[in-house]
Amino acid sequence: MSKRTISKRGDDDSFIIVRSSAGGVLGGGELNEEEQARKLLGISSSDDALAIQQAVNKKKMLYKGDSEKLREVESAYDTIQRASLQARMSGKKIESKSVLNADIIRSKWQPRWCPSPNKDLFVNYGIATACFLVTWAQPHNMRSLQVTIFGAIAMAFRMFIKLVDVDPGPNPKLDQAGAVKHNNMRFARSFVFCIGGFAACVLAFYWLPNLIIETLNIKVPLWALLEQELGVSFLTLSSLATLVTFYR
Repeated sequence: MSKRTISKRGDDDSFIIVRSSAGGVLGGGELNEEEQARKLLGISSSDDALAIQQAVNKKKMLYKGDSEKLREVESAYDTIQRASLQARMSGKKIESKSVLNADIIRSKWQPRWCPSPNKDLFVNYGIATACFLVTWAQPHNMRSLQVTIFGAIAMAFRMFIKLVDVDPGPNPKLDQAGAVKHNNMRFARSFVFCIGGFAACVLAFYWLPNLIIETLNIKVPLWALLEQELGVSFLTLSSLATLVTFYR
């Protein structure tokens, strides 16, 4: 019986799937399948599920558009998941529960570290800067958070595009219902993060300070009141740009 292993193809960083005899370790002291998978992803045997997922996301962003290398990353991730599942089912004694449960991601909705390429970073912060400048250019008595709302919606679409790149989901030709469900989930996740982030920023930087000022009857300089929308716009847009650029 043979099993798959991941072997380096050449001088570059790409890998290929090859066959080896059963037993877990290749002859000549080469790495076994799980170790090869961890080497491809750049992780150690002590990394937990979150660290593994972060490494996978990083590789997907690095190889965005290269279907062959993306398949290699997915194959390596599947190998680590199978090894974790087999260890848990066999009752193998491993000191770290996080390593034993490496195939378990506790929450699908929590933000996960996933840095974007530099070109996406420039686009995201460019959108935030443009929206801020439009707000800044308006007269004091006409400033509002309307442009910031448009910026938050733009960030939601940027997040959706990012999720399409790093989390392609089921093949629509093979599983149309699953692909539609997965796409709806990506869309909902994008808007929950960005619109929810916008609401949280307005609450923290606008509503709450005003409540404290009114409740405690604090005297505030006139310029601070006039520039309040501008400050909220800057903090909100920069926070959303950071979320979209460095998380998924």
